[in-house]
Amino acid sequence: MDGQRVRPGDRGDVILLDQDPLAPGDPSEQAAALRSMAVAGTVIGGHVRGPLAAAVQG
Repeated sequence: MDGQRVRPGDRGDVILLDQDPLAPGDPSEQAAALRSMAVAGTVIGGHVRGPLAAAVQG
């Protein structure tokens, strides 16, 4: 979003992660962690996708 934060009412796609992408640490270790981090799900255009979709749809 061009360096801006998503605010209530804003449009945006959301990625749900299993870990904190902003956890403190060495920059090279943080980069490696981000590259290997599993995505729990995404919300695109209001539709839940990925592994989380089955849990949300019940």
